[in-house]
Amino acid sequence: MYLISIIAIILLISLGLVYSMGLSSMTIAYLIDFPTLILLLIVCIPFLVASGLVKDFNNAFRIALSRKKDVKLNELKRAVEAVTLAIKTLLGSGFLIFLMSMITILHRLDSPESLGPHISVALIAFIYACVFALPLLPLRSILNLRVIEYMSEPTV
Repeated sequence: MYLISIIAIILLISLGLVYSMGLSSMTIAYLIDFPTLILLLIVCIPFLVASGLVKDFNNAFRIALSRKKDVKLNELKRAVEAVTLAIKTLLGSGFLIFLMSMITILHRLDSPESLGPHISVALIAFIYACVFALPLLPLRSILNLRVIEYMSEPTV
């Protein structure tokens, strides 16, 4: 069900982009910027590594997508913490990269007509951060529900 909802979100966003930009002018090239993507990952991955939660972040997907209940409470809580850190780091670094890009753009402002395209490229960092953070929100909710279920089970 989680994967189906992610696919539905991607389709709805794609339809929204096609509707807002029009069919004739819609190109995926406007949304692709590999240097920004790499910079976003270069900022986010060290935070997970420094916190020691990389393994727990990987386990979060395994725990959330499996129906087995043989997971310890400690693993669940660490997975929730790893996903929460990833969401916060993605959004924070996306906004930071956007602000740094804006400062650079405004510092090098040669012609006012080039301002629009440069700002749109700067916004891609925040768009990427949101695109990566949005699927993690239901994952965190699934893990939080597992914690609640675990804590409400009677101990024998």
